Amino acid sequence: MNKYGVLLIGGRRTHQEMYAKVFNKHPLTSIVGIADPIETSSFRKKLSKKLANEYQVPYFDNLNSALENQNVQIVSSAPEVEKRGEVALKCIEAGKHLYLDKPLCGDIEEAKNIVIAAKKHSVKTQMFSMVHLPWVKKAKQEITKNSLGKLKALHIENIFSKGKAGTVPKHRIRKEKTTFEKWTFTEAKREMFDIGVYPITLANWLTKDSAKSVIGITGNYIFKEHSDVDVEDFGSILIKFKSGVNASIIGGRFGWTSHPSSGPQKIILIGENSTKILDSNNPRIEIYNNQKPFNPPPYNPLDPMGMWKETSKKFFVEPKKTWIPIDGAQEIAELDINAFIDCIEKNKLPEIDAQMGYETLKSIIAGYISASKNQEIYLSNLTDILKI
Repeated sequence: MNKYGVLLIGGRRTHQEMYAKVFNKHPLTSIVGIADPIETSSFRKKLSKKLANEYQVPYFDNLNSALENQNVQIVSSAPEVEKRGEVALKCIEAGKHLYLDKPLCGDIEEAKNIVIAAKKHSVKTQMFSMVHLPWVKKAKQEITKNSLGKLKALHIENIFSKGKAGTVPKHRIRKEKTTFEKWTFTEAKREMFDIGVYPITLANWLTKDSAKSVIGITGNYIFKEHSDVDVEDFGSILIKFKSGVNASIIGGRFGWTSHPSSGPQKIILIGENSTKILDSNNPRIEIYNNQKPFNPPPYNPLDPMGMWKETSKKFFVEPKKTWIPIDGAQEIAELDINAFIDCIEKNKLPEIDAQMGYETLKSIIAGYISASKNQEIYLSNLTDILKI
């Protein structure tokens, strides 16, 4: 029997597509409705209604009334980034446990307010991350058992292989900006924000430490779509932690044919005594036969990067079949949401709660400012820098 009614915020062409599947099949949860924040565009409302029709649940265009529903105990929130802070606060103040899409939001003060509100109202919060994947948990185990000696540094990379590479116009050089007026685009994403959040969160989680300073680099190297809306497709950040541990992370996107799988995902741990490499693509079986090579899908103007699985048959992305993980496909959303439900059931603190999401966001924002100023940014000065 389901214990928890789940309200979904956001619809198709968001991560809510995969979150909904997990909440729908979990034995302790059931989807009771789908809603959008006030002033949502008709385009977004249409995508939410499609998701509501699929799960045969009511659609609410008024989030306030949806939160008054006594059958809602959990909210899965994946609206546009610009609205995430306001939406999260409404859900928390309504006393709902909150599963948050990553990144937490696009504003540091809003993220801080989410943390404060969650503590005040005693609700569980969890931001979507990679920490529950088996190969990632092995990295944590290596640090915990001190098998490498004292941890000195780590390197984490996450690059997604989607989109047609090599289209960025030649001689177009992008200069990073210190202001962040818009985060959400149809044809592209701020990749240091959207993908860099994974390795930065992992670095914070693995070190159990707070960042002291960051040095960031961003740019347009691969995709015209990113260049046209003036956002980066690739970036790197060096994080100096208060304990003295250094972490380098890279996050971004390259082309469909740039990698035999979904892209490199790895963690390198550097200890006083030895180094350990953990790779999501190892161990694996490599298959080479007479099957047809991977063929990118036709160009989709509403999703040129192939970011969303649920598009249409016309734009269907064929799976790559050369690299086959021995452990099989690891469903990241299922592992993450299962852990969240377990925390609610056992009254435990989630591994990646709003506080951790806030710490990650500070490093990301500081990374952008560093890239724009070409200098190291100390997080203790971040609030003052943003006011300038």
